Amino acid sequence: MDIEAIKGEIAAFHRGKKWIFTPDVAAAAKPMVEQLNGWGVDDLMIVAGVEGVGDLPNVDRIHYTRTSGETMMLGIRAFMESIEFPSPELLRAVDAFDPAGEAHVLGQMFSRRSHLAGRPVYGARPVEWRDLEDKTVVDELWDAAGIARVPAEVVAVADAPSAAERLGGELGSVWVADNREGWHGGGEYTRWVREPADVEPAAEWFLQHAHAVRVMPFLDGLPCSIHGFVTGNGVSVFNPVELLIYRRMDRPGFFYAGGANSGSHWAWCAPRCAMPLEAWERSLMNGWATAGDSGLTGSPPQRDSGQRNSTHGSASDTLPTRGQPTSHSEALNEW
Repeated sequence: MDIEAIKGEIAAFHRGKKWIFTPDVAAAAKPMVEQLNGWGVDDLMIVAGVEGVGDLPNVDRIHYTRTSGETMMLGIRAFMESIEFPSPELLRAVDAFDPAGEAHVLGQMFSRRSHLAGRPVYGARPVEWRDLEDKTVVDELWDAAGIARVPAEVVAVADAPSAAERLGGELGSVWVADNREGWHGGGEYTRWVREPADVEPAAEWFLQHAHAVRVMPFLDGLPCSIHGFVTGNGVSVFNPVELLIYRRMDRPGFFYAGGANSGSHWAWCAPRCAMPLEAWERSLMNGWATAGDSGLTGSPPQRDSGQRNSTHGSASDTLPTRGQPTSHSEALNEW
């Protein structure tokens, strides 16, 4: 695989076009803007919710929708709403930057629309891909792929307490909501039910926000995301990215600190350590299963083989890509 040739193709695709980039925080766009500038993109506008912390990127125009939320998910949803249903002020700003309507929108990880402000979105996810973000459907995918997992049940919220009795261990159980209110992350729709006193408040909360929940035992360990690229001719799995997620003491749940490392902790170990290798193997199998289940095969590398958002994943080390194996056992034997 000629990586430099692939990079050249990506740069050529972006070069010579007007781009509108839509991060919810403008300061976070600085590395991407520098990359686009390096590819020869000169005409660039940013539409963001707020400035954020740090230096702002050097672009032609920045328009703020001034959205926010009491939680991470509420903030993300407010921003997505502001660009999917643009205000007259936003439309005027976009038209001033791109009066001929030639620009493309560089979608981010939450992009859902094929067009924004009348411009085509590059990177929007099809509905089939978004459906896989529902945490209550993952067991069916894993079981079909033969991926080992801990016991879990998807039940109506009213039945969650009895499921927790069956599945909970010494450290209790973990409940997570379906996507009744849309995709969610950061632990906001997850509850750690540690003891009987936690059951009622957890059930009351889920009744307001979900139709069903996935219940599993609490697993004591290091929270990680494992990202990857799935393409029409291969799957690449990256090093685990350690997430800063803490156990709340004031209520049954978790606190996501909004940060993670680059996966470099695992670089010295791979591929000799048993646990990272096992995780990579399962992620590899999950990547092929995801491709088949969502019709991804042959599509650009937008999909994550481990959890979410492959285009923003760590890329310290990857497994090489090859043609698709005929079975999951063959896949593990080949890699």
